[in-house]
Amino acid sequence: MSDPFQARFEAATARAEVWLQSHGFPSTGENISGVHRRRYPLSATFAGHHFALELVLPRKFPVSPPRLRVSPAADYYEKIPHVEADGLLCLFNNGTEFNADAVEAVLEEVFNRAENVLGRPNLEDFFREIQSYWPDSDDGLHSLHLIAEVPDTATALAAVQVKRHSYAGPDAVAVEKWVKNWVVTPRTDLPTIQVPILRLPKPLLPSEYPRTVSDLLALAQQHDVSVHSAIAEHCNTGKGDGLVIIVFPYAGKSLVIGARYPACYLAFKKAVYAGYRKGNVPAVVAIGRARKQLVATRVIRLRTSLGTHEEVHTRGGAGHPFKDKTVVFIGCGSLGGYIAHIFAKAGVGRIHLVDPQLMGWENIGRHVLGAGEVGPSKAAELAETLSQQLPHLDITPHTKNWSELWQNRPNVFLTADLIVSTVGHWNEEHDLNVLARRVTGFPAILFGWIESHAVAGHGLLVHPQLGGCLCCGSTATGEFNRVVCAPGTDTMQQGAGCGDFYQPYGVTEMLPSAALIAQLGMDFLNGTVLESELRTWLGPASTFARHGLGVQESWKAATIATPHGAVYRQPWPIGASCPYCT
Repeated sequence: MSDPFQARFEAATARAEVWLQSHGFPSTGENISGVHRRRYPLSATFAGHHFALELVLPRKFPVSPPRLRVSPAADYYEKIPHVEADGLLCLFNNGTEFNADAVEAVLEEVFNRAENVLGRPNLEDFFREIQSYWPDSDDGLHSLHLIAEVPDTATALAAVQVKRHSYAGPDAVAVEKWVKNWVVTPRTDLPTIQVPILRLPKPLLPSEYPRTVSDLLALAQQHDVSVHSAIAEHCNTGKGDGLVIIVFPYAGKSLVIGARYPACYLAFKKAVYAGYRKGNVPAVVAIGRARKQLVATRVIRLRTSLGTHEEVHTRGGAGHPFKDKTVVFIGCGSLGGYIAHIFAKAGVGRIHLVDPQLMGWENIGRHVLGAGEVGPSKAAELAETLSQQLPHLDITPHTKNWSELWQNRPNVFLTADLIVSTVGHWNEEHDLNVLARRVTGFPAILFGWIESHAVAGHGLLVHPQLGGCLCCGSTATGEFNRVVCAPGTDTMQQGAGCGDFYQPYGVTEMLPSAALIAQLGMDFLNGTVLESELRTWLGPASTFARHGLGVQESWKAATIATPHGAVYRQPWPIGASCPYCT
C-alpha cells in the first residue's frame, strides 16, 4: 500500500535541506526505516559550547516535528533536564500543533528550543517535573499510588502491594477499602504494611538518586536514623518487597516519590548470620556483613501518582465541591444508572443506590451496565462498577424498595444532601413527595423522567423550603401539567412477562435528559438553585416526527423556536390547590 504522506514528506524534506544549508549545516541526510525516515548528523554551538547532534525527520514531517538527539547521551542524561536516556531532546509537549506549510518555521523553533535546553539548562525542571526524572527509565511498570495527601506530621503510611504496584494512604482501613473497591476479583491475601516516610530538607538532583539498597540506606542514615533502622530491619528479616516514601519541599508544597526494593533475607544467609542463630542476627550486624549484596541490589524508583479526590476530579472541572456531599439515588435503571454515573464522575463523595430489581438481558442495550452484570441486583452491580472506576468514593447499594429502606434506615435519607428519584411510577414518587413534605429535615428531591421515545425529559427539583412540590403540577393520578407530548401518544409496550411494561427509547435519545437532570442536581448542590425548579429537555422536531408524536399546544411555539432541541428552565411555585404545600 502506498504511503499517503510520502509526497508531502519528500517536499518538506527538500525545503528542510535548503534551510539546513542556508544555516551552515550539512544538507545530505541518510534514509532510515520505520517511523523516522531521514537523519542528518550535524554540530551546533549553544552558549559557547559545542554539541554533536543528529536531526531526525519523522514520516509525517512537518506535521510531526523533527527530533534532535545529542551525543554522547551519557554526558547529558540526568545532568541536563529534558535529555532522555538515548540523548533525545524533549522539546515539545504532546499538545503542540504544527503548520504543515511552515517547514522553515518549524525548524527554527526546534533549534531555538534546543539552544534553551542545552545552552541554558534550568536545573529547577528536575524538581518541577520530578515524575519525568525519578522513575527508572527501564521499568515504567512499577508504580506508587497515593490515595490521600501525605500528612505533614506523618512518619509512616499504610500500604498494600499488588504485584508491581503499591497503594499507600494514611491508615490500613482506608487503603484496604480502596484496594477492595478497585480490585476486580476481591482477594484476602493482600496484607497491609507500614511504610516509613523519609523527609528531606531539599529536592534531590538525579545524581543524588539512590540506585541501590546501599544508596537508599546511606540517604536515610544522613537524614533520619529511624527510617534507616526501618529499612535495615526489612532487609534483615522482612518478607516481600520493601517500600519507602520520600518527601521533600519545593515551591511551597511537598513533592512525594517512592522507592521499592526486593526482600534481602539477610538474617537467613550463612555468610551473614555466622555466629548467630539463623534469622536472629541484629540488623546493624547484617547490614555491615552484607555490603556487597546491598551494593548490588537495585532499588526501583517508582512512578508516583496522587489519586486523591481533588486530583482525580480536578480535570472534570466541577468535582471538588462535591467531596463532602451525599446523594441517594432511587432507581438504578437506564436513566437512573447514567445519572448516578455522572454524579460519581463529578465527585460526589457518598452515594447510596436504591433499587430492588435485577439486571436483565433486556436492559443492557440502553443501560450503563452491560452483559457482565446480568443477573444480580442493579443497585449492587452499579455500586461495584462505579467503585472499581472510582475507588476513592463511598458507594453503598441497597437492594430493596426505598420505602422499606426508609422504615429500617431513615438516616440514609435524612443525612443526604439530595435525593434523586427516577422510578417513573406515580404512586411511588407521590409517596416520596408526601414524605418530603411531612418529615422535618427531609432533603431536597430531584424527580427525573422521560416521555415517549425520550423525545422530551424533565427534571423537577423540589426544594425543602422554597417553591412547589411534585403534586403542585400533577393531577391526583399523576398527569403532569407541563407534559410535552400530545394526548393519545402513549407508547408503552409490554414485555414477555405479566405486568412487564416498558417505554421504548434509544440511549442516544435518553442521554440529553440524563445530562439535564444531573446538571440540575449539581446546580442545587453547588448552591446556584435556591428554590424549586423545572427543567425540560425538548428534543428536535425531527425526532417527534420520526416517531409520529404530537406536541402539546403549550409547547408548539418552543418546538418552532428551537427546532433542533433545547433546554427550558421554569420556576416551580406552590400550586394553589396542592394539598401538601398550601
